[in-house]
Amino acid sequence: MYVKLTMVNSSPYELDPKDYGFDYAKKEELEGGDATVNAAITRSILGGQEGGKRTAVLLNAGMAIYLAKEGLTLAEGIEEAKAMIDSGKALAKVDQFVKATQEV
Repeated sequence: MYVKLTMVNSSPYELDPKDYGFDYAKKEELEGGDATVNAAITRSILGGQEGGKRTAVLLNAGMAIYLAKEGLTLAEGIEEAKAMIDSGKALAKVDQFVKATQEV
């Protein structure tokens, strides 16, 4: 569930992954670990690995894009997130961030 906020009101929505072509994930599929494990998980998702973790990332990133860009549907936000991951742009940004933080 999420809540869409506007300047004048807010309204709750139920978010069902199946409405966007995704299967439900088991809790075990979504579990992470320590920082090293989570970094590896992030890289694998951004590298194209399919599964429950990717679904969670796409739904969250798609929601962020939907909320940030005027005139998009949630489905379009999810598609933008998919395109960024599948093109390698998302992983390239992570690599750029890691490099920049190691230079400081």
